[in-house]
Amino acid sequence: MQGTDLTLVGWSSITAGALWLLGVVSLSLMYLVGGPFGPLNDLLGLLSMLFLLPLTLALYRLNAPQHPLVGAVAFACGVIGIIVFALGSALLLLGRIDFQQSLLPNVGGLGLVGLWVFLSAIMGLGLAARPGWLAWLGIVAGFAMALTLISLLRLDNLVNLLSGSQTGAGPVTYLFIALGLFGYIALPVWFILVGRLILSWPPAGPIAPIVS
Repeated sequence: MQGTDLTLVGWSSITAGALWLLGVVSLSLMYLVGGPFGPLNDLLGLLSMLFLLPLTLALYRLNAPQHPLVGAVAFACGVIGIIVFALGSALLLLGRIDFQQSLLPNVGGLGLVGLWVFLSAIMGLGLAARPGWLAWLGIVAGFAMALTLISLLRLDNLVNLLSGSQTGAGPVTYLFIALGLFGYIALPVWFILVGRLILSWPPAGPIAPIVS
């Protein structure tokens, strides 16, 4: 990648994080006041995912030379998660599926995105160009989000809880909800910080694999 490509990746990552955070606000307003904030959240989620695509390729090119297999797995998780989530959001916006039906692609997609961030951040621990604290933030946030994949095994409980019913909800369900909320809020912050870091990188040194 050349300098212009790094600029694209950096700004797209920052944009994705900013749109995601706006989605967090709109999701909160949806549960508080309803109205148009539900569709707005879906639209913001869809756009944020699309803006993440350049970062998936950039992190793959950065990590693959030292970790080819894990890098490929992380890249696949990221791309598949983004596509699944984006399709679920698009179908919900178009009225082809309802809220309950959208939970499977949305939760599954976010879980895969979390797994991508988790694996990428682990590989990034050995890079001098990436601060250790930023890598650890990605590990914790990505792991918390990836754990939501387990909740798909009891999707009915999740549907009931998000619909306002306590049926089938127990401590384990609430634990996964809490972890998912943490990852949902922390991941966009990580994307913004990573985007800023990419914009500050010189085209040489420890990041040579991404710019070669």
